[in-house]
Amino acid sequence: LKMAAQALESWVYKFLLREQQVKLWIESILGQTLTNTKDWKYELQDGIKLCSLIQHLSPRLVPKINDPAKTKFRMRENILFFLSACTQLSLAPWNLFEPIELMEGSNLVKVVECLEALGKRCEKLGLMSIGPSSLTQQAKMLISQTNDAEYVSRIKELLKGNRRKRSTLRQAFIDKGLLVHVRCSAPTLTQVPTTDFPLPLLVLVQACLRGFLTRREYVKMVVGRAYRTKVAKEILETERQYVRNLKLLKIYYLDPLRQSIEKGTPLISQHDLKIIFSELEVILNYNATLLQDIEDRLRKWSPNQCLGDIFLRINSSHHKKRINT
Repeated sequence: LKMAAQALESWVYKFLLREQQVKLWIESILGQTLTNTKDWKYELQDGIKLCSLIQHLSPRLVPKINDPAKTKFRMRENILFFLSACTQLSLAPWNLFEPIELMEGSNLVKVVECLEALGKRCEKLGLMSIGPSSLTQQAKMLISQTNDAEYVSRIKELLKGNRRKRSTLRQAFIDKGLLVHVRCSAPTLTQVPTTDFPLPLLVLVQACLRGFLTRREYVKMVVGRAYRTKVAKEILETERQYVRNLKLLKIYYLDPLRQSIEKGTPLISQHDLKIIFSELEVILNYNATLLQDIEDRLRKWSPNQCLGDIFLRINSSHHKKRINT
C-alpha cells in the first residue's frame, strides 16, 4: 500500500507538471495569459479559446467560432468543432473527451490529457508543440507554488477514477479473450469466444460502439452545417463586394464619360466607351438581382436550404433573353 501511495504521489506530480506545460503552451500560441489559479481550465468551457487554438495551428479546420457563446448549445458546438479538428489532426479517439466533461467540469483531467496529445501531435506536424525546456522549467516553478491540498486531492481522485475505468474494462476484455483476439496478427473465427461470452458485456460493447458511431456522425453533421453556412455567407459577401465595385465603376467612370459625350466635350469616343465598359450595366443589373435573392435567402437560412436554385434561375432567365434577342 505504501508503494502504491508513493506511485500515486509521483503520478499526481507528473500530471501537475503536464497540466502546467499545457497551460503555458496554450498561452504561448494564443498570446494570452490564462488565470494563474488552479481553475484556468474553466476558461476553456465555452470552447472559444479551444477553437482559437486550432485556428492558430490550422486555420481551415474550424468553420466558425460562436463568440460570445451565451448558451450551452453554442458552447457545446464550439467544443464539437474543436474535437472534430482534433480528429482531422489524427488524434486517437481515446485521447478525446466528451463535451459534457468540460462543460460541467466533471473530468478536467481528461481535457488536459487531450490537449497534451494535441501538443504532441503538433510536434509531428511541424507546429509549435509541448515540450521545450523553457516550458518545463516554468511548469516546475509553478508546481512548487501550488499548496492547495484540496485541489491535489481532487486530482488524485480523478486520476484513480480514470485509471480504474481503464483497468476494469481492460481486465474484462482480457478475461474473455477479446483483447487477445484484437491483438492477433491473423485472427480466425476460432479465436473469437462465442460460448461463454456474457451477454451483458456483449451488449455493453455493442452499445458503446453504436454510441461512438452516432456521436461521430452527429459531429460530422454539425461541422458540415457550419461549413455550409460559412460558404453561403462568403458567397453573399463576395457578391456584395462585386456589386459595390460595379456601382462605383458606373457612377465615377461610365456615367461621367457618357455625359461628356452627350455635352459635346467627349474625353473618349463612343466606340472606345463601348469597348472599355462593354455590357457593364447589364452585368450590374443581373448581379444586383442575384444579390437581392441571396440576401433574401440568407435572412431565413437553415441547414435544409441551398443557393443553387437561385443561380439556375438567373442562368435560365439570361438564356431565355438571349434566345429572344
